[in-house]
Formats: sequence, C-alpha cells, structure tokens
Amino acid sequence: MLTPSPIHRRIGQQIKKIREEKNIPIAHIAYKTDLPAELIEKMERGEVSIGTTLLFELCDILKIEVQHFFARVEKNEKSSCI
Repeated sequence: MLTPSPIHRRIGQQIKKIREEKNIPIAHIAYKTDLPAELIEKMERGEVSIGTTLLFELCDILKIEVQHFFARVEKNEKSSCI
C-alpha cells in the first residue's frame, strides 16, 4: 500500500471533522455518493485519493465550498504533490 500524501491526509481529516461536526453519518455519505462506507473511511484517513468530481459531490453533501480544503494547505504540502 502506498503511503498517503500529506494533502490526502489533510483533506480526509477535514472531511471527517466537518462530517462529525454536522453529525452526518458515514452511511449517509456512502448512500449519497453510491460508494461503500469502507471507502469513505479510507478517504477520511487519507489512504485513497479523492477525485475532483467526488470532492465537489462531498462539498454539496457537507454544504461547504470546495475552497475550504485548499485555504490552509501549507507550502511544504504543496511541493510534495508535484
């Protein structure tokens, strides 16, 4: 298994934090995205990459703007994804 990148971990952590703050169960995210709950859990841990389309879909479900995920990316995290 590949080591998760700092950006994948950060985005996953933010998704989990927002989901928990809004009391949205993983089962609801899984239902709305038509993905297995296990995959949602892996995304939240940063173990799998989240594609652009899915990221926008998650933003709709969580009722947040996609910019939220990129506003706090550190400079050193940016360089690790190139």
